[in-house]
Amino acid sequence: MDRQHICATASASTSSAPHEPEYHLMRHMRNETHADNAVLPAVRHYYPGICHTCLRMPPDPVHEPLQPGLMRCSGCQLVVYCSKRCQKMDWRHHRDLCRANKVEGGKNVFENAKNQVAHGGSWFRYRNRMYSSAMASLKRKLEPYEYDIFMFPRVCNICLSAKQDQLADCPMCHSVFYCSSEHRDVDRPQHQTYCLLFLFMHQCDKFEAAKGMRDIPLPVEVDAVYKNLPDGLMTLLNPEKEREPLKSLGVEGMKFFMIIGERLSYPLSLQYVLENVGLGSDNKPLHDMTKLSVFVVGAKSDTEVLGIHRWEYLAHRLPALQVLRVVFIGPELFLHESSDEDSSSNDYILEDSGEAMCDDCKAKPRRIVYELANMYYHDFVVSSYYSKPDVVIAYNCGFGEHVDSKSEDTWQSSFPLLVADPAVPLVFTSHTLKEAHRDLSALQAAAPVKVVMPTQRNPFSSCRPHRDDKTESPASNPFFFLNQYITCVRRADE
Repeated sequence: MDRQHICATASASTSSAPHEPEYHLMRHMRNETHADNAVLPAVRHYYPGICHTCLRMPPDPVHEPLQPGLMRCSGCQLVVYCSKRCQKMDWRHHRDLCRANKVEGGKNVFENAKNQVAHGGSWFRYRNRMYSSAMASLKRKLEPYEYDIFMFPRVCNICLSAKQDQLADCPMCHSVFYCSSEHRDVDRPQHQTYCLLFLFMHQCDKFEAAKGMRDIPLPVEVDAVYKNLPDGLMTLLNPEKEREPLKSLGVEGMKFFMIIGERLSYPLSLQYVLENVGLGSDNKPLHDMTKLSVFVVGAKSDTEVLGIHRWEYLAHRLPALQVLRVVFIGPELFLHESSDEDSSSNDYILEDSGEAMCDDCKAKPRRIVYELANMYYHDFVVSSYYSKPDVVIAYNCGFGEHVDSKSEDTWQSSFPLLVADPAVPLVFTSHTLKEAHRDLSALQAAAPVKVVMPTQRNPFSSCRPHRDDKTESPASNPFFFLNQYITCVRRADE
């Protein structure tokens, strides 16, 4: 099922959403988070139609007729605020970017986009030029929310007009804009497909902005006998879906479903592949494994490692498993606290105490080991920390993202090593089908591989929407989903 269809089944009325987040799906969850687990601050995001500071949406003119509307920054016209207080709070963060992108003659930096794209220019390249120009002016790399400002500006969803006084928001999601009622009508069928997804995306980001990025509750079951995965993530997280369908969850419920589902997508995607391809030279069934060593390459602290106890859920689904070793490898895992310290001593962390395991795993007894290696894979395989894995997986890999730029392509030296052993499968996920094909082509160009599970839509991908910054038209599909497509290869006989 397409991810937009998953979300479209939720109630279209935000007023009917339950106010408490612990709705009926919580009956199927255990919450064994630990007080000493770090809560990471959420990545700040930008939305062109909501308050840049507190993420408040514009007031509903029907239900809140006396509430003032949002105020647009007069200096750059790129951000809005719900109050003077929010504007003052944000000024120290916004000041430099604002001054580097001043409105001139009543026109903001996107004023020329409509004409340039209408005459064959690239919308993505136009935005990228504005982003690059801002970096050059500020002489620094932009923050993620600043990058969003240039990738997702407030322009007409049909013609790219940037005349702010002529643009009207979608009254529900406040994420798309139109310069005329005619353009709104043209886009109506397309936007109806995506409107709720914009709303859910905003709700998830706002929740994490308020609460931070923390551990999630896990499904309660610790299987005594092996059970094959159900038909998808929805069924696994909502086993009573026939009696309590997703449309009963409302916005609060879908927000919970999306955040938990995105985290569990990582171990479940791995299980899904290994149920289909097996392990080792003899394709040993996953459920027979007593020891499992997983290498997660290209890992980052805020994606694969965040809420690390979710990887224990893989052990909960494998009753024969006695030892689970998960090794996270990537140059962006963590930053050194001090540049004066010996960097080599900070490149590797081993956690094998078992203190964070659930009581069921401790009683088995079961051993779960986590390792973090802050380095490229080609450096890791020649280090003293390396020992042979059973499977290697790269989530949202980006293998083909920089094939045309050798200076930015950090995968080339690692490709042959990722598939060095024919007995060890390499799994990778991609945001879109186009990216998946590009990722496979980049790998095939660098190493001899055979496809053992062709690229397919992943039934255990995330259903939490993320905005696609590479679209060429605002009216095209604006979203991607993490782990949406999945592929498995092995080294081919030469």
